Amino acid sequence: MKRFFNKLAAAQTPAEARILSLAGRSRRALAVIILATVLSLSACAPTGDNQDSSQEKPLVGFTAPDFTLQTYDGREVSLSDFRGEKPVMLNFWAGWCPFCLAEMPAMALIQEEFGDEVAVIAVNRGQKLETAKKFTDDLNVTDAFTIVLDPDDRQFPKYQGIAMPMTFFIGRDGVIVDKHFGPLESKDMRERLKPLVE
Repeated sequence: MKRFFNKLAAAQTPAEARILSLAGRSRRALAVIILATVLSLSACAPTGDNQDSSQEKPLVGFTAPDFTLQTYDGREVSLSDFRGEKPVMLNFWAGWCPFCLAEMPAMALIQEEFGDEVAVIAVNRGQKLETAKKFTDDLNVTDAFTIVLDPDDRQFPKYQGIAMPMTFFIGRDGVIVDKHFGPLESKDMRERLKPLVE
C-alpha cells in the first residue's frame, strides 16, 4: 500500500495521478469482492468449537467411525447395523447450510431408486428436533431416507469434517470408499453407489 501512495505522489501529471487513483480503488473493490466470495463459500463451514482429539482419521480406505444416533421418532440407528448388509451414503447437514438443503431432494430420489440395496443416512449437526424437522418437512423429504440427530455435534469432527455438505460412500464392509465435500446431484450419487451394490 505504501508503494502505491509513493507512486501516486510521484505521478508527473494529473492524468497519471487519476489513473493510479482509479487502479487503487479497483484493487480495493476486487479485494472486497474476493472477501465476500470467501465468506459466502464458508457459510456452511463449522465454527471450530467442536474439534475432536479422536485419533480416528476416516479417509478413503479406512473403516468409518461407528455411531448410534436417534431418528426424529426416537429410534436408535447405528452405522454398524449396516455393516455386512448394504452400502451406506452418509451425509452431514444442517438447516443453516443452503447447499445441504439443495441436495436433499436428490438424496430422496437415490434412496427411492436403490431401495433396500442402499442406506441413505443424513446426520443433522447440532440442531433441535423441531428445527431440523421443519427443514425436511418443507422439502418433503422427512420420510424419504434415514435422518438422525447429533445434538452435541460429536460425529462431524470424527469424520474430519471441514465444511458442509460432506458425504461419505461406505461399502458393505464398513470401509469408506469415497468422500465428497459440497453438494452432489443425483447422477453423481448414482455413479458412486453403483459399484458398491454390484
